[in-house]
Formats: sequence, structure tokens, C-alpha cells
Amino acid sequence: MNKNDLRIMKTEKAIRKAFHQLLQEKPVNKITVKELSELAEINKTTFYSHYDTIFNLIETLENETVDYIVENIRDFKRLFNDTDRFIDDLYEVLLDCGADDIILLNGESKYFSDRIKGEIMKDIGVEMMEKIDDRKYRTIALFVFNGLLGLIKNSETVQKEDLSYIKDFVSGKYHEVG
Repeated sequence: MNKNDLRIMKTEKAIRKAFHQLLQEKPVNKITVKELSELAEINKTTFYSHYDTIFNLIETLENETVDYIVENIRDFKRLFNDTDRFIDDLYEVLLDCGADDIILLNGESKYFSDRIKGEIMKDIGVEMMEKIDDRKYRTIALFVFNGLLGLIKNSETVQKEDLSYIKDFVSGKYHEVG
């Protein structure tokens, strides 16, 4: 299958659009290939020529999203070395790759956060792990990732002040008000 073929690209786009629409309406385990195909205006056979199952489609979307995040962040070590810039960069990458899609995937997949965590751990490497507490880093990295997703999900507009709360908390500058 030639992925650069215009027909294949159009079909992929239709499948993904239909999937995202259905995912906003119901849990993934309630989505059928039949209804996805009907919504995408393709035959079930066409769907199966692209994916084995709905879960194979999700896995493909997850892989693409994780790859995009990793390729565009590049250096997760900056979380501790340059916290403010890391958080700003991660926020922009999440917006660029479609934070709504990530939120949907994160909510429907048991493995999405684990895959992000694995990429973070792979990126920081053994030398960094010897300097910091593995569990602490993993927890903070996932906190930042999920915190940014939460901000995006629950706010019409995220302001610099919202990001600064996360930056201050991670940097240890957070002090309770009052």
C-alpha cells in the first residue's frame, strides 16, 4: 500500500475524522467498524485494508502522537535544568499535535501515559538517573504532562499565569496563598 497515494490519504483522513467524532460521543469499546465505516463513507473492507481492529487504529494514533511529542521535545532533561522553557515547549507541542486527540487517547488507553513515561525515561538516560530519584522524576514528568493536558481540557483559553502555576510548583516556588 502506497501511503503517498491520494486515495489512501483521503481514506485515512476520513477514518480518523470519523473515529474522533465517534470517540467524542461514546467510549471506544462501543465503537464498531461498521458505524465508523458508515460515518467515514467507506466499506468495512476498506477499513480492514488499513487497520485490523479499532484498537489497531488507536495504537497507530498513539504511536504517531508519542513520536510527534518526542521528536519535538527532544530533551526531557530540561524539565529540571530549564523548567520554564520545558513547560512552555511541551505546552506548544501538545497544542500542535492536537491536545484534544491526546486527551481522548489518554482517557481511552491504558498504555498512553506509560508510553510517554517510557520515552521520557529513555531520553533522560542512565547518567541522569544516577543523579536523581527515578520515581521523583517520573512522577514530576507525568504531573507536568497530565497537568498541561488538564489545563487544555478544562479551559477555553490557557493563560501564561496558568502555566506559571505549574512552573512554580515544579520549581519548588509554589507557596500557599493566604
